Amino acid sequence: AGVTGVYAVAFISGLTDLDAISLSAMRMAKSSSLLPEQVIIVIATAMSANFIFKFGIAVISGSRAVATRIGWGFAAMTGGMLAGIGITALL
Repeated sequence: AGVTGVYAVAFISGLTDLDAISLSAMRMAKSSSLLPEQVIIVIATAMSANFIFKFGIAVISGSRAVATRIGWGFAAMTGGMLAGIGITALL
């Protein structure tokens, strides 16, 4: 499965926790199993999954106003993450 499998695991793992997949990805980079650019994608994938899961919880358990506020916050964080990835790609 290679790096595609790592991305899939990152999404599934990221649903509930970011620490484990982040540390695993960094260890894989240290052992040259992943490139630094791939580590960025792994962590971004896990973060996106985590945002989606938490937003789903907010929508199901909260009011529309709560979901809207959280949605804007997650949108801002996602925008920042994508901007960071873009800047990193230019370096």
